[in-house]
Amino acid sequence: MGPLSLGCGWDYGRKCRWETDLSVGVLPGAWSDRTHAVFALRQNYIPWSIRCCRRLSVEPLAAGIYLTLITGEQYWVREPDKYPSSRYYGFTSRLRPTLYVGQRLTYHPKSDGPVRGVTLYYELSANDLDIVAKCGNKTLGLSQIVRFSCGVKLQLLR
Repeated sequence: MGPLSLGCGWDYGRKCRWETDLSVGVLPGAWSDRTHAVFALRQNYIPWSIRCCRRLSVEPLAAGIYLTLITGEQYWVREPDKYPSSRYYGFTSRLRPTLYVGQRLTYHPKSDGPVRGVTLYYELSANDLDIVAKCGNKTLGLSQIVRFSCGVKLQLLR
């Protein structure tokens, strides 16, 4: 999703355990050939939320899947004609499904304002290409396919 992303989403289901988020991020040119926009659609599941005190809760497990789309002419959904057969590469370079697990810590401010919560989180994730590479190449270590990310989530509207 890039080192900086911004989005919106909603939570729903019994005890708001499910979340769907849409975000747009930026991949700076310093980390790529040029600056790219990255769009993400996330589906999150948070099975437990444990209240530690009046204003603090811990979510010991957050898991989900997200799909990212990166902009740029060199990224494609269908293989370009330069490849010898229709399934030569087999993966799109523009769309990337990713699985993740992580944990969260949420601060719940007083109930009279628009902010419902401020969440600090971290995630460990791997995308489809890396998972397939690991299955086919046992010498790859987990540190070579698993990514670490962290962030802050601001929950608005009650």
